[in-house]
Amino acid sequence: MLQKVRALIGRPAAMSPARAREKIAAGMLVVDVRDADEFAHGHIAGAIHIPLRQIESDGAETIAPLASVSDRREVILFVCRSGARSEAACNALRSQLGRRAQFLEGGLMAWVGAGIPLSRELTHSYS
Repeated sequence: MLQKVRALIGRPAAMSPARAREKIAAGMLVVDVRDADEFAHGHIAGAIHIPLRQIESDGAETIAPLASVSDRREVILFVCRSGARSEAACNALRSQLGRRAQFLEGGLMAWVGAGIPLSRELTHSYS
């Protein structure tokens, strides 16, 4: 059933870790949707922390502050541990962001698996 629904509405676009690294270096906005303790243990440098539960409860209000830091045409990359929660965030924000909302394919497990480091430096959080 879920596959039929995805086929009708389309699945959010997934971005590979290698492509994400290139786009992040060029200034792409990254939103980490994991819980605060997960985020504190390591995240993509410069990522903004907005937990999935907040996105699901507040919807468009959650991402409103991002409008000032992200061009309306640019992709916003959502990340989590495996890709499941970030894909859910993309689906929750589909009406506001459309195809701009993309998720990291394989999540941070794939990121680390590709040999790309994580940061523990504090960044902005909307949680």
